[in-house]
Amino acid sequence: MINTWQGVSGIPRSYRELADVLTFGCFDFARIIAIPGALPQIFMGLHAALIYAWTATVGAELLLNIAPGIGGRMNEGQQLFHMDLLLLCTLLLGGVGVVFNVTAFCAEGSDERPCRHFRTGTRPKPPNSLAAVPDRRHGFTQRLRLVDRRMSQP
Repeated sequence: MINTWQGVSGIPRSYRELADVLTFGCFDFARIIAIPGALPQIFMGLHAALIYAWTATVGAELLLNIAPGIGGRMNEGQQLFHMDLLLLCTLLLGGVGVVFNVTAFCAEGSDERPCRHFRTGTRPKPPNSLAAVPDRRHGFTQRLRLVDRRMSQP
């Protein structure tokens, strides 16, 4: 929620003025400007929430030992001195965490080929203008591109 608020508040003032000039209603402003502008922050918040949820789940399993989960197996391995079981559970917890992290990272970078930045070592940059926002009405993106260029010129 906080990341969404920060993403929407980080939209440049020129885009808000553009929405006023084009007489956008609340729905059009949210659909064309606010949501695409806040998406990187929203995905970053979801990424952090996934990490914290996984950490809390593992911590609860380790401390409470209520259900026969991975944490319960780790406690069992610790009490019975089965280091192979303990090591396997530790690797499994880390592997699931890495899978969650890579999945969230790929969702943040939404490009045509998922996770291309892992192979190339670069992360895709978010679009800088409203021209990248698709719209069903013919010619609308061209007008946005023209207005965006005019507003960015000194």
